[in-house]
Amino acid sequence: MCAGQSRKWVVAAACAVIVLVQAVHHRTPMASSILLMVLVTLVASLLRMAVLRGHLVDMLWTRFGYQFALVVTAAVLMVGLISRIDDFRLQRDRDRLARVDTERRMAREAARADLTLMLQTRLRAPAAADIEWLAFHLLLERLRPQIPVAWAAVVAFGYHGHDLLVVEPTEDKQQVQASIAPRSLALKRLALQGAPLQQAIGASGEPCIEALLPLPIRAPGCGMLLLHRAGNDGFSTEEMLLAGDFARLTTLHADESLASMQLRQSAEIDALTGTFNRRSMDQWLVRAFLEAHRQQHEIDVHLELAARHSLERHPAVLADELSVEPNLSAAPFWPLDEHHVPMHCGTVAVITVLVC
Repeated sequence: MCAGQSRKWVVAAACAVIVLVQAVHHRTPMASSILLMVLVTLVASLLRMAVLRGHLVDMLWTRFGYQFALVVTAAVLMVGLISRIDDFRLQRDRDRLARVDTERRMAREAARADLTLMLQTRLRAPAAADIEWLAFHLLLERLRPQIPVAWAAVVAFGYHGHDLLVVEPTEDKQQVQASIAPRSLALKRLALQGAPLQQAIGASGEPCIEALLPLPIRAPGCGMLLLHRAGNDGFSTEEMLLAGDFARLTTLHADESLASMQLRQSAEIDALTGTFNRRSMDQWLVRAFLEAHRQQHEIDVHLELAARHSLERHPAVLADELSVEPNLSAAPFWPLDEHHVPMHCGTVAVITVLVC
């Protein structure tokens, strides 16, 4: 080996040592082991050069020591490279799982927000008897895409004064009803205990898992959310929490919607007569006149007096009280049908509006 090549090898070795020292300073994995093996290789190479120059006796470890050091260094490099590849794969798998989990959480949050929006929107208009059915139907529609199940059902006992069974998909309602009927008493007891559970049951000889989540219904009513999944795979804790959250949200909106409807009715309906009160009558009359004017329809207002004998004796007094002409009191009574809207006005009169 000439002097020029020797200098090049020395410079390369020095650069390698400097780079490895910096890697050890920055705590790079495997840097210290590789630095040690490089130093051993350099020492073995120097010993081999000393033997070639006659400064040392030619022995087995001085002749082949540098080769052994090179092999060990290459093995350490290979192990380090394999370890780094394995770390990269593990990190990639963790990132993929974290991304999938984040996407699943975002999808469930979007489903929760969508359920809240649908409950707020759809529970404004329906009649009082349809609020519970519609609310739980929306619950099952939004829950099934998030939790894979064969069928889901809501069974309620005495909820707002009546029993209820909602099944999704609806084709399985008879089957679910036949399955629930023999154990209705047991379901009531579980609902009153308020603890969710899941159990393995056999349906038609096939294994399946059933989850039962009590609904937050005030006593004396009670209810359960039932989730039925075929196979031996149970429901995860996250799925149980999600189903319980959806059930709590749905029950809360159903109760608030019914309470709001009852409050609105109590503010509009006279408790004694069951007809519109004076404030509602004024608002309805304004809307009726505007609608009749817009559509070029006629509108009739019939005044039915509750005390006709008083009108015969004191027509002027009642006319002043009702702000009408006395001769209007003699108008005949009109039978009420679906086109008439009765309204209570004070204690002496009922107004009926007919839009022609």
